[in-house]
Amino acid sequence: MDAKIQTPSLYLFPNYKEASDMTQEILPALLDKVSVCQRLAIAPRTLENMVKHSQFPSGVRVGKHVYWSELAVRKWQRLLFAGQEAWQP
Repeated sequence: MDAKIQTPSLYLFPNYKEASDMTQEILPALLDKVSVCQRLAIAPRTLENMVKHSQFPSGVRVGKHVYWSELAVRKWQRLLFAGQEAWQP
């Protein structure tokens, strides 16, 4: 009976990584609403309207704050300018 018993976190979340595995994983930076607005040069209300109308990815609420992954913001910017960058005379 030397069967290895999985911890609950590994059993419930098969993609869960042990703390030693996470030291090599680099997480993207998180941007709050002010940072996103500064980066895009828009007002907070404009950002809220863009999210409401599905023109910008929704943020993730953590407590009473909302954050966006820097990667998501960059991807949105790339998609926004893809047509312009693909233009050829």
